[in-house]
Amino acid sequence: MLHITFTLEDVSALNYERYHHPHPLVQRKMHALYFKSLGLSQKEIARCLAVGEHTIGNYVKAYYHGGVAALKEIKIHRPKSVLAVHAQSLEEHFKAHPVATIKEAMAEIKNLTGIKRSETQIRQFLHKTGLRRRKVGMIPGKANPDVQDEHVKKTPAGSAGGRKRGTRGVFRRCRPFCPRALSGVFVVLCADFYRLALGQTAV
Repeated sequence: MLHITFTLEDVSALNYERYHHPHPLVQRKMHALYFKSLGLSQKEIARCLAVGEHTIGNYVKAYYHGGVAALKEIKIHRPKSVLAVHAQSLEEHFKAHPVATIKEAMAEIKNLTGIKRSETQIRQFLHKTGLRRRKVGMIPGKANPDVQDEHVKKTPAGSAGGRKRGTRGVFRRCRPFCPRALSGVFVVLCADFYRLALGQTAV
């Protein structure tokens, strides 16, 4: 057990930093050592901060060896992928020789670096390097307006796309029950009734 003597300056600094330091991890360290300065045991401090006693012991050791400044150090372990060394060369390779699937990318990476990884790891690595999938778009057909005009001229009346002269095309190019179609029906019915009233036969 380490025996620590807290100075008034350190207690004041711990009390200030436990609320005002921008990083929450450092704030927790300051809380732990401030409670320690009040005489609480490591078990009680661990219960108050909802962390393990071993963690509180590490905070106490850091303060014992480096003071308040040591508590402000943030050491977060971020493991790096072994592919990170080849990131630039792989990015240039895939830009020059794009692949269609993740499995193809796995094979290429294994051939170039000798490193084999799963599909999920390869996908994450490619995303980190900034490589994204290309979206395949549809290429519109090249329509010839002259050929289309010739086709329209050759289309006989009454076939699909055309209609006989004199027939009513009320619903032509209209959606069912659209206002234009209904108004057309109304006009046709009114015309038929008008002819019947005059004694004419509907055409």
